[in-house]
Amino acid sequence: MSSFLLPYGTTFEQISLPPVCKARLFTPNRVELAESPNSEIIRALDEPIGSLRLSELASAKKNAVILVSDQTRLAPTKVFLPYLVEEIVRGGIRRNDITVVVAAGAHRPATGAEVMELVGENIYNTMECLNSSHEPKDCVEVGRTSRGTPVQVFHRVTTCELKVATGNIEPHWMAAFSGGSKALVPGTSSRVTIEKNHALSVKGNISRDPSQNTVRADLEEAAALAGLDFIFNVVVDHQGRLVRAFAGHPVQAHRAGCLLSGQVYYAEPGPPADIVIASAGGMPKDQNLYQAVKALQNAAAVVKPGGTLVLAARCREGYGNESFRSWVEAGQSEAETLECFSRCFVLGGHKAAAAARVTRKCCVHLLSDLPGQVTELLHCHSYHTLQEAVVGALGRAETNNPDVLIMPYAGLTFSW
Repeated sequence: MSSFLLPYGTTFEQISLPPVCKARLFTPNRVELAESPNSEIIRALDEPIGSLRLSELASAKKNAVILVSDQTRLAPTKVFLPYLVEEIVRGGIRRNDITVVVAAGAHRPATGAEVMELVGENIYNTMECLNSSHEPKDCVEVGRTSRGTPVQVFHRVTTCELKVATGNIEPHWMAAFSGGSKALVPGTSSRVTIEKNHALSVKGNISRDPSQNTVRADLEEAAALAGLDFIFNVVVDHQGRLVRAFAGHPVQAHRAGCLLSGQVYYAEPGPPADIVIASAGGMPKDQNLYQAVKALQNAAAVVKPGGTLVLAARCREGYGNESFRSWVEAGQSEAETLECFSRCFVLGGHKAAAAARVTRKCCVHLLSDLPGQVTELLHCHSYHTLQEAVVGALGRAETNNPDVLIMPYAGLTFSW
């Protein structure tokens, strides 16, 4: 028997496969980690790409805002944030005039405990740290992009003269890669802006090349209108360990980071498998269903049509998005969901449509904390343990020696 451990929430699930199975492992590529994370952070700030140093940009400003990722991301914010604050203070802006904003986008706000964990206790206790809001009433419109997206940004961001965006760079189904300007738009934008920008994924080009991606081009134009000055991005491995940091111009520095991120997260899976056994990657990738759909998409890309996809995603917070919940609980068939979504892009509905495309392609066995009726509404089969789900998948295989692909970090494993 072959045994594997797959992340599940903050723990692991073990599975065993019979010897007749042709088991293959599909993970992000192995990369060399930064020898010293602190030294790498300092290096990136000392060598900005396409930009003056952050301290030089700060010298002509009165106040600053630093946008940081929320609790669903792997960015090691509390490691690099003190260095950014120090660099801004060196440029002449007082510590009391620097605001840290958690760029929550359409996600729920971070709790006080989560914000403290994100930014570190010292910064949390000595500086203003707050969540963005996607409510239009809390945002200010600063213009429109050439594609017609109204750029409505959280008002506390618009009042700060120096705007710095941070985050990690990983592949993204809509915007080619995360990071860069994405922390500002959609990170601190209104739901109107987010929806208009994301809707470009339906009729635009969602190329893996960020320079050719319509959604990315629109959000970068929007961030420029909002006055984004500087970014600090990192590429981490699937366990959140720093590989390299990139700082500087919102586009130029981001493009440099995308090149490395692609080398980390895009891998060669081999031929499509009869069965794919996947984990979203544990926390934070399986914090809720909204996040776990990314793993579902990645795993579905490497399973044969009509095959079986087994997914372990705890989803301890349930849906993670109210619009997504309403779409799932409408109780429609996959065809009905996709037809409804094709008529009008709806934020949250796009996740229901993504899930419907997967369940229409293959049979999905799901291990999660979601109620059984929710799993049924998703057109998936619910199981109490991952091993039970695997046994069920083996039982429906058309051959006695199925080809099985194991994806322990499916939320971060993308196929070429």
